[in-house]
Amino acid sequence: MPERVGDIGEFGLIRRISDLLSKEGIRSERVTLGIGDDTASFLPRPGYEILVTCDCMVEGRHYLPKYIRSFDLGRRAMALNISDIGAMGGRPLYALISLGLKAEILVQDIEEMYRGFLTELKPFGASIIGGNLTQSGDGIFIDITLIGEVEQGRALHRAGAKPGDAILVTGYPGQAAAGLQLLLQAPDESKLLVHPLIQIYNTPSHRAQLGRRLPGPVVPQP
Repeated sequence: MPERVGDIGEFGLIRRISDLLSKEGIRSERVTLGIGDDTASFLPRPGYEILVTCDCMVEGRHYLPKYIRSFDLGRRAMALNISDIGAMGGRPLYALISLGLKAEILVQDIEEMYRGFLTELKPFGASIIGGNLTQSGDGIFIDITLIGEVEQGRALHRAGAKPGDAILVTGYPGQAAAGLQLLLQAPDESKLLVHPLIQIYNTPSHRAQLGRRLPGPVVPQP
């Protein structure tokens, strides 16, 4: 019989997550303390600014649990945060993940969610270094804090735009919104789950790699 979160408890789930990250995740040499203590710690790289962002996803509000796999849910949640780091021209380094869970959730679904997190982090050599678990009410939530870095003085700011600048768009804006509308208008149509627009809605892509290629401002050093 599949294990549920309520069967193994918070500390049992932490051990399962820690084991999974040890086997399938990436260990950074700059992380001096990871999962298992009150906080994590890492050594910043000289000449780089630290970027920090956080984003939360709540069941029923930011995603429809009936129409998304746990693996894709993990990818979706992490991609949203990576996108913010990429918008600054930075590179993600470390993630802290807080989950609000129901006791009846299957442990294997949580593990698949973490595999989704790792799938998005691995191309950058980034890792999960901590987080928090708590019991939630009617639905689950995923709250990710993502730490990144950018070369000192080269972060891309919203305030940096000025008249005459070119605006470039990658991808096809509106596809994810169209996928959501398909789900809302025909919620019982199982064949829709393989529709390309719905797949784009469930697993949006970030542009962090492109963001790093954009020329940022250069701040004169004293």
